[in-house]
Amino acid sequence: MLVGLVAAVALIAAYGSSGSPAANYAQVRSTQPEPSKTLAEQSKSSASRRARKLRATKLRARTGCNSRRQPFVKFRWSPARKRGRAQRVDYTEFFGGFSSHKFHKSRKLSPGKRRWRTGNIETGFDYKWRVMTRRAHRWVSSARHSFDGPVCVD
Repeated sequence: MLVGLVAAVALIAAYGSSGSPAANYAQVRSTQPEPSKTLAEQSKSSASRRARKLRATKLRARTGCNSRRQPFVKFRWSPARKRGRAQRVDYTEFFGGFSSHKFHKSRKLSPGKRRWRTGNIETGFDYKWRVMTRRAHRWVSSARHSFDGPVCVD
């Protein structure tokens, strides 16, 4: 009992009697230094920075209907900072379409190309798309993004 009383007096002397224990905990917690990144986290972040130079970024897709009520999509992106030999746009309406090779491909596009438009989509479907950048002997994929096919009514 005496030990508990001494500990309580020591806490009040250290932190004061005004304020809640939760506020005192938050104050103590905020003064502690942030844990540093592990070696694996540091190498992962630098690897992802290097990878961003090799693939397209900032992907955006805008859909619409033309004057004949046919759907279209306009793809826009920022090409890889380290330009490849070519690019292409892949898009699919199938779940797992890229892994099962059920997707549409654009023609080969120039390395600096930033946009491509197609009318080869269906209304109301959910699509996934990516930009592929040609490196020496392989294609490097951008992140995958999605868009919804527009609903074009007569």
